[in-house]
Amino acid sequence: MTSPTPLLLQASDLHWMGDASSDYCLHGTLRLQVGNITLLHPSQGAWTLSAAGLHLLRSLGRDHSRQQPLAPYNALIPCCGFDLLSFADQPCIEIQGCGGGVEIWIRHLADAQIELTIADQQIVIARADWHNAVLTLAAQIRQYYLDSPDKEPLDHDEASLWLRFWQEWDELVRHHGAVGSI
Repeated sequence: MTSPTPLLLQASDLHWMGDASSDYCLHGTLRLQVGNITLLHPSQGAWTLSAAGLHLLRSLGRDHSRQQPLAPYNALIPCCGFDLLSFADQPCIEIQGCGGGVEIWIRHLADAQIELTIADQQIVIARADWHNAVLTLAAQIRQYYLDSPDKEPLDHDEASLWLRFWQEWDELVRHHGAVGSI
């Protein structure tokens, strides 16, 4: 079915699990609603929004499926993201977690549409609506980081991985639109 408007993808209850200066993983709840159809509700739990934001930004240009996951070491909307991984043969970092979370399978269709599948619910939305929603969410998450205390990396490797995380984030925002750029 084609989506009724409007599309809402919004974070709430943004928070750090630990000390704001040493916790890199932003947590909070998400609402994904298309018209009167709620696909993801805040009552379903808190997720790692920093990882979810990066995964969703990746979805602006690529499908997310079991065969070709955008988050091969975690769920698209992960419960946790306790480890950043770097592989010599991959330009992007990966975020490893417990595997819990919410999968949203995303397929880019013809006619500038996107198909979203969560559990047994499937909906088709305009690609522009998805892009705007993801970029707005990314801006909300990024602003929370900017408004928070500076992070204190534990070591050089960790600092390097987080730098790559934000470089990819910013590049995806620049590539897909100015809504979320800082």
